[in-house]
Amino acid sequence: MKRTIEDAMKISSKAARSTACVGLAFLLLITFSASACARRVRAGGEKAAPGGAPSVPAALPTTLAIWDTARVQAEIKARRGRPFLVHMWASWCAPCLHELPLIESFAQKARARGVEVVSIALDTEVIGGAQVPATLHDRAPHLSPIIAHFNDPAPFIALFSNEWQGSIPALFAFGADGTLSRAFYSMVSASDLDGVLERLAPRSLSNHL
Repeated sequence: MKRTIEDAMKISSKAARSTACVGLAFLLLITFSASACARRVRAGGEKAAPGGAPSVPAALPTTLAIWDTARVQAEIKARRGRPFLVHMWASWCAPCLHELPLIESFAQKARARGVEVVSIALDTEVIGGAQVPATLHDRAPHLSPIIAHFNDPAPFIALFSNEWQGSIPALFAFGADGTLSRAFYSMVSASDLDGVLERLAPRSLSNHL
């Protein structure tokens, strides 16, 4: 049985303390359980090594941003007029950690063709505030450390896709008109990303920008 944002927010404090990943999911601002996330790994795909969480830095980086639902909505609206992607992940999600280097490489390739990748971590500010920047520093240094902040997951989910049930990693590709062009609700491959980029910014067109 998969877990979603709403499921995670209903977990009791006793159950939350019994498992580290579930404990993170129980906190009000967290979204999904890492165990459910792990089940999203494609058959035959690699998984991040257990116990491989990055070390926590001594001080909170000043570049960390906290976006509530209204801020996320405003950021999406502000990007209309050019294609972009929103990448969802969490520092406690093993498949997300495995996928980060691929997203990092893709983000740089996409930027060269006028497509921005916005990466949003579904962590809590208390724990993720240190863990998210540290993880990105180690695995995806060009992605900005942004943490989602919300009490009600429904409006947040609605900003992206009615078909999204809260699984991560997730990736949402928006066209220049602001409409959703493609969505992935599990790990992506390099060919998946290349296909999305060609759809959003065809090479023949981007060469003339």
